[in-house]
Amino acid sequence: MTKKGRQFNSPIGDRLLKVLYVSTIFDPGFLNLVKEQRGIRSLLFVRLALGDRKAPYKMMKDPHGFLIQNVRTSPAYQYDYKLLNIFNQVLREQRPELIHIQVSLGISLLPILNAASSLGIKKVVTLHDQLLFCLQGTCQDASQKCFFDSLLNCNCSVCRQAARSNRLSLRNFNRLRNTLCERVVRQSDKIICPDIQQRDQLARLFGEQDKFVTVSY
Repeated sequence: MTKKGRQFNSPIGDRLLKVLYVSTIFDPGFLNLVKEQRGIRSLLFVRLALGDRKAPYKMMKDPHGFLIQNVRTSPAYQYDYKLLNIFNQVLREQRPELIHIQVSLGISLLPILNAASSLGIKKVVTLHDQLLFCLQGTCQDASQKCFFDSLLNCNCSVCRQAARSNRLSLRNFNRLRNTLCERVVRQSDKIICPDIQQRDQLARLFGEQDKFVTVSY
């Protein structure tokens, strides 16, 4: 698969694929860029739209695939079972060979990955920020850049406040976040990073260096 002329090794080799593409981003230009990716036999687009936190998740068909409305952002240590149930349904009906997840805004990745893994579907994740391992997505503590070699050592003001808000010690809060992030990494076949710095940071935090690739965009 390629993006803007850059290439990485597909987790299924060079054969043409039926791909389910999941994103919070949608516009005609973006959709055409996805469709032009080399190696795709057929493409189904699933758009995740944020909405009323009290409203039920709602899935509907649209001309390009599916729209899932009222998706919630998830606290760093919580699991979104509603998202798991929806993707269990979509993936069992569509049976793609590969799912490419490109989401931001703090939407939970693990339920989507779990649903795909249960069916033996290969999984690629594209990151646009640091939200996988940083609550702010910036690796900044006020005006200072955060430097750490383990999520267990996070001590920024945002993490401390989040731990207090959830009535957890900072140690337990960080342990829960670290466990979920490790599971995301283990479940993914490839994780695409926007730059070398993020790739190297993820490798330091979670190992499995071969899973992380850099594609500038």
